[in-house]
Amino acid sequence: MRRPAVLIALVLTCALSGMAPASAEDPPPSVTMTKDRAYYVSGQTEKITVVASGIEGGNPEALRITLLLPNGTSKVLEESSIVNEVPSRFSYAPYVNHVLRADLVDTTTDELLDSAQLTVVQLANLSTDPKGGFLGYSGAYAVFPKRSRPVFRSRDLTGKVAPRCLRHQVQRRYASGWKPVFTSACRAEQRSVVDWKWLGKHPSGVRFRVRATFAGDKWNRGNRAAWQYFRLR
Repeated sequence: MRRPAVLIALVLTCALSGMAPASAEDPPPSVTMTKDRAYYVSGQTEKITVVASGIEGGNPEALRITLLLPNGTSKVLEESSIVNEVPSRFSYAPYVNHVLRADLVDTTTDELLDSAQLTVVQLANLSTDPKGGFLGYSGAYAVFPKRSRPVFRSRDLTGKVAPRCLRHQVQRRYASGWKPVFTSACRAEQRSVVDWKWLGKHPSGVRFRVRATFAGDKWNRGNRAAWQYFRLR
């Protein structure tokens, strides 16, 4: 009498195992954040794209974007709604290294559904120009009077952190190409403006170029200014 029971149990087990599996659970809500380039020059506009997925029913949820600075301070930049799988795009122009955090928040319960962070590198924005006393430009070259002592002004245009310690780099043009002449000691002045006077001795017409350099710190990655070309008449 026990065999039929065993047979019934086996048939029932096979029937259950042949049933279609239950549908997989919906993925949990998530948020991703991307930027349009690897790094930026200080003050350059950065374009950020945020995409949320897994939002139930496609209903909009709240998106909060917070700026986190190297000194530990923070600031909420955006608070808006975001729809499932619909990209939201934002533009910012901070001057220093920072982290952007995107929080996806349930609009009904105020529960944090997901969070993403994006590290954004800002290169120092530097410039080097003749301070004055030059006769004009010949092509790319600033032309100074013979036996003059040209003065150049270098600036850190970041504008938010001062003073900055800048170096002055000079190269001379030879038939074989550009070769280093010297790199000055590190100097820091108020407002991150540094003036240098050229004291080199050389024949007229010799071509040089000069630029400011910055090694970098927690606020900005190091960078170099564009070359300023010059010669004596």
